[in-house]
Amino acid sequence: MKSFFFLAGTVLSLASLQAAPPQASLATRRVRMPLKATPAVAAPTTASIPTWTGIDGTYSYRMIGQNPAGALANATTTITAPIVPLKLIFADGTVFDPSTADNTCSSAGSAVSLLAQSPLFNNSAFAPGGTSVGNTQYLDFFQRANFWKYTGPSAINPNYHTLFTAAPLNPITVNVPLADGRIISGNCGKLGEVNLNWFDNYLQNTVYPQAGILPSQFPVFLLYNVAVYDPLQPGLILGYHSAFSSAATGNANQIYVVGDFDTTGLFGTTRDVSDLTHEFGEALDDPLGDNPTPAWGNVGQVSGCQTDLEVGDPLSGTNITVTMTNGYVYHLQELAFLSWFYRDSPSIAVNGWFSSNNSFTSSAAACGSTGRAATMTLTLSPATAGSQSTFHITVTPAASSATPTGNVSLVTSGGSTLTTVALSGGSASGTVTLPASTTAYTVVATYAGNSTFDSSTSPSVLIAGSGSQLKATATTLSVGTTALPTGGLDAIVIQVSPANASGTPTGNVKLVSSTGGTLATLTLANGAISGNVSLPAGTYTLTAQYAGDSTFAASNSTAITINPAATPLKATVTTLSLSSNVVPSGGSSVTATMHVTAAASAGGTPTGSVKLVSSLGTTLGTFTLTNGAATAAVTLPSGNYTVTAQYSGDTAFAASVSAPVTINPPTTPGQGQLTLSATSLAFGNAAVGTTTAAKTLTITNSGSGTVVLLIALAGTNPSDFTRSSSCGFSLGAGRLCSVTIGFRPSAAGGRAASLLVGGLTSASQQAVALTGTGTGGPQFKLSATSLSFPSSAVGTSTAAQTVTVTNTGTVALKELFLALAGSNARDFVGTTTCGLSLAAGANCSVSLTFQPTVAGARSATLQAGASGTGAAQTVALTGTGTGGPQLSLNTASLSFGTSAVGTSTAAQTVTVSNPGTSILNGLQVLLSGTDSRDFSKTNGCGFSLAAGGTCSIQVVFDPRATGARSASLTVSAGLAGFSSAVALSGTGK
Repeated sequence: MKSFFFLAGTVLSLASLQAAPPQASLATRRVRMPLKATPAVAAPTTASIPTWTGIDGTYSYRMIGQNPAGALANATTTITAPIVPLKLIFADGTVFDPSTADNTCSSAGSAVSLLAQSPLFNNSAFAPGGTSVGNTQYLDFFQRANFWKYTGPSAINPNYHTLFTAAPLNPITVNVPLADGRIISGNCGKLGEVNLNWFDNYLQNTVYPQAGILPSQFPVFLLYNVAVYDPLQPGLILGYHSAFSSAATGNANQIYVVGDFDTTGLFGTTRDVSDLTHEFGEALDDPLGDNPTPAWGNVGQVSGCQTDLEVGDPLSGTNITVTMTNGYVYHLQELAFLSWFYRDSPSIAVNGWFSSNNSFTSSAAACGSTGRAATMTLTLSPATAGSQSTFHITVTPAASSATPTGNVSLVTSGGSTLTTVALSGGSASGTVTLPASTTAYTVVATYAGNSTFDSSTSPSVLIAGSGSQLKATATTLSVGTTALPTGGLDAIVIQVSPANASGTPTGNVKLVSSTGGTLATLTLANGAISGNVSLPAGTYTLTAQYAGDSTFAASNSTAITINPAATPLKATVTTLSLSSNVVPSGGSSVTATMHVTAAASAGGTPTGSVKLVSSLGTTLGTFTLTNGAATAAVTLPSGNYTVTAQYSGDTAFAASVSAPVTINPPTTPGQGQLTLSATSLAFGNAAVGTTTAAKTLTITNSGSGTVVLLIALAGTNPSDFTRSSSCGFSLGAGRLCSVTIGFRPSAAGGRAASLLVGGLTSASQQAVALTGTGTGGPQFKLSATSLSFPSSAVGTSTAAQTVTVTNTGTVALKELFLALAGSNARDFVGTTTCGLSLAAGANCSVSLTFQPTVAGARSATLQAGASGTGAAQTVALTGTGTGGPQLSLNTASLSFGTSAVGTSTAAQTVTVSNPGTSILNGLQVLLSGTDSRDFSKTNGCGFSLAAGGTCSIQVVFDPRATGARSASLTVSAGLAGFSSAVALSGTGK
């Protein structure tokens, strides 16, 4: 029992199949398969992809994910998308393999790897019309923008996301029968073509069971330079989305996408992931192909009229490009918003738009109508946020002598309606107060339409924000380690610097993850933030987002990937000193000395390069480390700014940034000039909680005027250093004072901070690098590194085993965490007497039991960590599950001897048994192989088999040709992960 829905894709004229068609003959249009008869289907017994139902006017629709119109406690939906590479082998031996790099047409990597690295599964920044929708996946951007009324920053679900996680699988080989495959030449290499009817049937009945996919997943069946064709219609289909339900899916709907990663060059701008974008978007917004819409058409690949919510069809061939971190330029198809189909006025999408790149400036016209379309214009003067502005709107019919009537509205890109007025003579004028904003936004005029004219929207008008003259900034982010197996504390450094300007940015910076969550909101101190933050477990990216202030514009850092599978990088400390920080007019050359050292107890010497960067936005030089250091002559321009040394990291050591060194202007009459006795102070080793001998810093005003004097501690570990001062809040010309600094480490390992000395702005401040190493401090030990549990029946628990956690350090452990991780973590259960802290010398315990969920070897890891103790310690957990369901066949082969062509042999029996201790679900029996049509089966097994039960399959040989014939009978239980095969052989005469 199954249901088959519909297909959509890119079509190539089949006028010539033996040679590459000329580019002019390429076209795109709609392809539809007739619906197959669907028997009554039992109620689903297996979970499917989550979907929700919405209503627009009189039309209801169903989409993947969650309903953004209602408040959601957890607004993120994450769906696993297995990528199934289909290695197609044609009858002439030609192979099209998505899992192998094609050095002729796509040397950047295999289609599988390039798809997995594409914006369909990885983050990129999307800001249509200047409105930031997020640093996220392309389809998540589309859906957030699609429902911006509910997902915008001030809307009900600002953290709404629908995300797909790529899960590449091993390739599955498909042998294309001679009658169902053909090959033509492309502009690069060849293009394979397979019969749609044969292919999709084979996909559902043979490939799908082999892939082991669940209905709760969203599989992508990936082709490489292969299209499908319908023998009843002209054209080649590059991709389609569909769904089916059967006993193999537990009667749940299995939604899937088929797509060609094309590099032949035959389809113009439709290449690499363009058609996959098309199908992903359509499956997201119309997963079962049954969402009705008002009639639309004669646009994109659609000739005639359609009444379905296919978001890719109206814009086939209209692409944007995105370059990812792998350097590959991806082609992403533009998609139509829901408001375009349902003619919402105003549109609920971002900026009031009707498509993701604003190619549609008004909603869909009624299909087949004439004289109903109307174009609009909007003028606003002045177009400045917060001003009283005069507007003028015109609505002009495209092909009619009638005059449009009805209402028009002014709507902001944030979704706010500013005013609604009636048309008079097809136009409207008036005044409106534009909302105040420090950033730019857009305003559009929307026409609601009437009985004669369709609704429409004007091109957007950009409103300059009061912050349009804000100074640009550059935000950088670095972390101590990108490898956090179960989350925990990580060191961060954030720097917000003026780009080509002076001054110090103030305000807040958000630390945001790629899942849309704000992990922390931090306040700048002298343009920087440093310290520890708590990061969640998993693989994701981090971005620092500076909100801006009254002087400086907002900016975002480059995203950093947190990857638990990565080898943890060792922390580093970078220091910078200059032979002089006083630069005369016209600039001067100084000696820069840079040191990059490993944090205490890390060991080793960092390699790679250090870059000198000024707060003016310029790079002063890049220098290669030798034994962890670099010394070079650097030409400094005149002016007030800061310079930092930025270590880029290597394969073993993490990146780090030095404290900034302030470059001062030359001394002029009446001005003060501060000179410091040192640019760095090193305190060596000190036991945690004890204070070292103090060091003294002398501050001299060598200028001719009094200076404002502020002294502050900043940097990564400012609380680990103490200061006392004889200096007041000002220092007269020719005077000096001193600052006494001590070191009292709060944790073991390298500790660093900066003593800032200067005036009210960062440009007037100098930094003294403070370093030291804490010894002793928090440490702990686990009583075991591995635990092996005895075999246990599925669903039953073993006796508990204990791991003791002992604080072997000199201070209390803080923020102690314990977690189970690994592929079979759910098969192990733990309880603990440990709290969030553990006193020095004390211990606590973790009690673990093994409770297998399936038979076979099972493994997991207990991870333990605490603040200031470095990488987590682990205990390997192993055990073996017994019992549960099993699958057994009485034979591995059946030989039918010789039989005349067209004559059936006597039946032979394959007995299927379940020697296990519980029911075996999801049984499926398939014939496959080169000569599978020469054999037939009668399946006496149902969907399930009781513990200890047996059933029979009768197999008959009926040769269709002479000679040796062979096939395979496969019996599988997809829900339990079992599969066994019987080799079938016979000879026709």
